[in-house]
Amino acid sequence: MKIQRNILLVSLFVLLFSVSLLYSGITGKIAGRVIDQSNGEPLPFANILILETTMGTVTDLHGDYFIINIPPGVYNVQARMMGYNNITVTNVKVEIDQTSVVNFELPMEVIKMPETVVYGKKIIEPDVTYSKSEITGQEIERMAVSDPIEALLTNTSMVVDPSRREIHVRGGRGGEVLYLIDGMEVRDPLVGGGLGIRVDDTEVNQMEIITGGFNAEYGNSQSGIVNIVTREGSIHEHSAKLSYKNDHILMEQDFDHYGRAKNSYNNDRTAFSVGGPEPITKHILPAMGVKVP
Repeated sequence: MKIQRNILLVSLFVLLFSVSLLYSGITGKIAGRVIDQSNGEPLPFANILILETTMGTVTDLHGDYFIINIPPGVYNVQARMMGYNNITVTNVKVEIDQTSVVNFELPMEVIKMPETVVYGKKIIEPDVTYSKSEITGQEIERMAVSDPIEALLTNTSMVVDPSRREIHVRGGRGGEVLYLIDGMEVRDPLVGGGLGIRVDDTEVNQMEIITGGFNAEYGNSQSGIVNIVTREGSIHEHSAKLSYKNDHILMEQDFDHYGRAKNSYNNDRTAFSVGGPEPITKHILPAMGVKVP
């Protein structure tokens, strides 16, 4: 009976540890302090909200707060407290494994007029101990590339093996690079190196490239890590995107003596994506008179 209980405890520990590894390295953090503008005293129990999301928190007795597990992106953060004006800090950029510091100074509510502060500070990175660079999805869409892997070559630490289409980081081989998509390891099942799944450039929210000194949360890597976080749909509105790319239309072709194009693979690729809140609880059930909490 004792042996069975020990086996159960070990299995539970392995399961919890595996889940924690699965979600490592795909979110960021917002932290800061809320004080009274008139005297600098901390304001406990002030509400901190990330607008247009369901994320938020309250300050502690010292006026400090933090919000974790935030997907990378740009947000508007608002501080509220009874007796004080609401303050909104706009364009707060959250990146993978980084802390964005947003402090608030709340004025007494004399005239009921909300104040908006434009966020222009550089993200503080005291917890970053490794060499890295980031590429956002918007930057990849503006590049003349067919997929995120080609965008990696804009990093000076990376070169491509033309025969195997593998990325080499700082002299390492293709199999020494760890590829993560939304926290899950993805490797080519045939050769072991390279990205084992095709990701369209329209599906990328942010891509992080770590080239040295990475933390223990990233295993099975020797020369570099490519961490890709995919996009999520908005909870407030629907959106759709259609894109088309080719390598032969409006291009001057150079043919060999067999009649094959030297500078083109005659490829055409169309991508279509739709995102937004799911319609059942948002529209269908309310139309049928069913109240959704």
